[in-house]
Amino acid sequence: MTDNIIDQIASFQSKLKDQQKLDHLGRTLSQELQSFGLETFTYVATKPPKSKARSYIHSTYPTEWLEHYVKNDYILHDPVFLQARNSMLPIQWGLGHGYFIKTSLQQQIVDQSRMFDHHGGLIIPVRGPRGEFASLIAISPEKDPTAFNKYFEHYREKLLITSMTYHDHIWQTLYDQPEETPDLSAMQFEVLKLCAGGKTTWEISQLLNISENTVRYHLKQASVNLDTYGVTATVAKAIAHGLVTP
Repeated sequence: MTDNIIDQIASFQSKLKDQQKLDHLGRTLSQELQSFGLETFTYVATKPPKSKARSYIHSTYPTEWLEHYVKNDYILHDPVFLQARNSMLPIQWGLGHGYFIKTSLQQQIVDQSRMFDHHGGLIIPVRGPRGEFASLIAISPEKDPTAFNKYFEHYREKLLITSMTYHDHIWQTLYDQPEETPDLSAMQFEVLKLCAGGKTTWEISQLLNISENTVRYHLKQASVNLDTYGVTATVAKAIAHGLVTP
């Protein structure tokens, strides 16, 4: 490892240690990646098995795309993310590289992402000692395949070191923060309980005598209280906390 890389790690660690809140850490990561000419990315960390620490996401994706991605639980089907879970090395995708598409839904995800100028990029998988999995999904600032390859060849090592350093700090931060039992309203509890039992939003609306939009509202509020993204993750966390039973 060169002195330059050691200095990079020490400098980034120092910047992270100066921040106390998760959103400030996210901004620090954004600033670090911007110094590499990288504006659009998502960092997502999933919690370790049997851990009470929560999952974490920081993204500079367009709000419309991020909300659509989360609402439809695309993280469970995203072909690039799923490919990264089976790899130890950074993976280039798009712009002359594959998308790893196996289903029509995965093709739909890729097609929709292109509408937001996500034509290719690099995903860096990171695994931790507690069984956690994280990835930095970086959208290429270059549209030309040759320029794309040159960019990531130049910055690949820096992006890898940045991802590993950030991951280590994020998980130390999350473990140092005691997790409180989430507080749900009576209606959020009822909606989640029925959702965990396999009921659709329409079925829940009929059982509780409310509109489907109201059901979706309570699910969204429950996700805020549980600090989750998407119905699947919200129900899963409610079950993990013993708040509802499937």
